[in-house]
Amino acid sequence: MKENKEYDAEPFINLLRSHPFIAFGFICLLINEVIGMSSSNRISAQGFCFVIVLAAIGVWYIYSSKSYLATKINIIISCSALLVFGILIVLSLKSNQTLFFVFLSCVLAVLAIACFLYIEGKLTTRNIILLLGIFSLLLRVMYIIYTPYNVRQHDSYSIESSSGHLTYIQYLFNYNFQLPNFDPRSIWQFYQPPVHYYLAALWLKFNCALGMEYTQAIENIQVLTLFYSGCINILCYKIFKEFDFKKLALIIPFAIVCFNPTLIILSGSINNDVLCFVFMLGAVLATIRWYKNPNIISIIKIAIFVGLSMTTKASGAMVAPAIAIVFLIKLFQEKDKFKKLIKQFVVFGVVCVPLGMCWSAYNFIKYGMPINYVPKLGTDINQYIGSYSIFERFFDTNPQQLSSIYTSFGGAGYYEHNIFIALLKCSVFGEYTLSENRSYIVLPSNILFYVNLFLVLISLACMIFVLVKKSDIINKGLKAFFFVLYSVIFVSYIKFCFDYPHVCTQDFRYIAILFVIGTIAIGATLSNLQNRKSSSGRLITSCIIFITVLFCTATTCVYSLLSIVS
Repeated sequence: MKENKEYDAEPFINLLRSHPFIAFGFICLLINEVIGMSSSNRISAQGFCFVIVLAAIGVWYIYSSKSYLATKINIIISCSALLVFGILIVLSLKSNQTLFFVFLSCVLAVLAIACFLYIEGKLTTRNIILLLGIFSLLLRVMYIIYTPYNVRQHDSYSIESSSGHLTYIQYLFNYNFQLPNFDPRSIWQFYQPPVHYYLAALWLKFNCALGMEYTQAIENIQVLTLFYSGCINILCYKIFKEFDFKKLALIIPFAIVCFNPTLIILSGSINNDVLCFVFMLGAVLATIRWYKNPNIISIIKIAIFVGLSMTTKASGAMVAPAIAIVFLIKLFQEKDKFKKLIKQFVVFGVVCVPLGMCWSAYNFIKYGMPINYVPKLGTDINQYIGSYSIFERFFDTNPQQLSSIYTSFGGAGYYEHNIFIALLKCSVFGEYTLSENRSYIVLPSNILFYVNLFLVLISLACMIFVLVKKSDIINKGLKAFFFVLYSVIFVSYIKFCFDYPHVCTQDFRYIAILFVIGTIAIGATLSNLQNRKSSSGRLITSCIIFITVLFCTATTCVYSLLSIVS
């Protein structure tokens, strides 16, 4: 009798869990290399084969059972997925839907793996989280492939442009990372802190050193922002684990993060929004850990993350007031450690203040640029909405505003001016009209818009529930932290909308971190309902699951169908 060969995937899974950022970084390097094989923004056939073969090997290795029969079944499923993939590639070569069919085949492969794990009794919470992460990565990779570097961007234009985020990156690339030797207010977007632009310019140098064509290297800056968006997934997962979310209380919030449309759009946006988001979340995670165990290492991490968020984008400073509240609460709670905590606060200031203020101080001293400077757009451009009253900005419910689910810059017969309606639209579609020349995207877009509205209402209800409900899941100190964080960011956003009364300033990306607070509240609510095990709790849980599944499905449909060229 042949000896059954055993496979143990546990060390590999533990490696991924212990160093997820490094592991994901290597995956992005592979994606970068594969995309770079093509001179246009299309992955070559060799690249597809390379990725899928590696994926099949990985699937086989990770999910192999000690059962010889189960291992054979797993190999058959992997090979079948490869066969389906190959057939779809051949069929799609004659159509304009290549990328969509490739994505569809990958989705089928992921679903096949999920079915296999379920049959084998191994569809654990950990494996569901891993599959959701893979699905999320596939969707975002697809998005950056069909989205050129100058499409659906924010203040980033063509390679030949003389202003904008890309021009900033190219300046550092061309001048060997030297800071601009002129007043940064003289070129649009050069007033922004430089961390993201330095990293993007370094990435550009790296790709050019690999022999990649310059235009393609510019395209591949999106791989860097893809990495940042994946880091947000990882950080959110770590935050959820800090509250000991389990089963559905972990799966549902993580699924919402994975399929959040804003993160899909930001994964392909080559400006500094997504990196600032990463550092702000890093500061949130480090603050939670410090609150649980106040030590010098944790507070240094908070200081570094806050400082880096501020040198990535000025709005990164908005996490500081909530962190200060946590410091005061801990100081009040542990009066016997007064001297120890004060020393930690001093260390925080020594690290954070110079790092966070260096860019602003440099430009203030050298060029007289005001601290946290943001240029005015003027009143003579077609998206100016300063003529609307405060009442209209908050409460105008004219049905015309819902005649289109996309943000209107005047094309729909009006200018988007109700802040809350604009937020709802931008949270799923950004500032863009996705259905242009794509009639097949209208239905899933409408479903996504209204399902997202329900999800927003659910998250708000959960936040109120968590805030007033006495619970061990999130204690009073951390409740205060999230309440202040949410309030400061939202109030700052409202002020920003009135200080700069234009359609584009209402974009959800400015306060995207708030949806993470909403998912934490949903997770905490589900944890509470799981512990109660009442009939009403099961009903509420079922409704949240149903809405979340619809949200994930609609997001997938919209942002995969967007790849089809009409």
